[in-house]
Amino acid sequence: MVDLYFQLYNKDNMGKFSTFPEAQKRMYLMKSFFNLLIILVLLSCIPENKHGISQKTSTTLITKEEISKINKDTVITYNIEEMSSEGAEAIVTYKNGQIEKSEITVYGETGQARITYFFNNNQVNVAEKKYSYNNNIENINSEKDMKLIKDISYSMDLNGTPLTKVDNERLDIFQEFKELVPFYYNVTMHHNIRKPSL
Repeated sequence: MVDLYFQLYNKDNMGKFSTFPEAQKRMYLMKSFFNLLIILVLLSCIPENKHGISQKTSTTLITKEEISKINKDTVITYNIEEMSSEGAEAIVTYKNGQIEKSEITVYGETGQARITYFFNNNQVNVAEKKYSYNNNIENINSEKDMKLIKDISYSMDLNGTPLTKVDNERLDIFQEFKELVPFYYNVTMHHNIRKPSL
């Protein structure tokens, strides 16, 4: 069959068919083989996922179902250094894009406070614990190195106004918290964007 191909396409000047010498046939077959091999290698380098969509396209497509899964439960840790000279952090849980719970630790030179806000509609339930350090702050490794000195619970509205009887020594940091931590989270927004005040 190869001989027929070479005979059909190799006419001499007088219109007669002639055959290629064997070396030319081999050279032509090798060139064809390498061209085919290069095409196959190039085609294999194109990334595709299991749906046949290139990776560049598939990474930019997010379905509504995926967004709702991401928004259902999101936990973000905020470093809120502005609350204390020794530092503070808030671990915030968002449910369906809205704040549900925040666990705040405020570090001090002689102790620390742990405040948990539970958000329920227009009400915030607060659990507050204050600890004193048994040693210098540099030597604190675990809760064994601290002593619980106050444990209180109360409720307030979203403006920070108490709805139940409150100890006068409570840590009233809710206004600063509202300024530093967003109450709403969307998958498309970054966690460092501040929320508008309520």
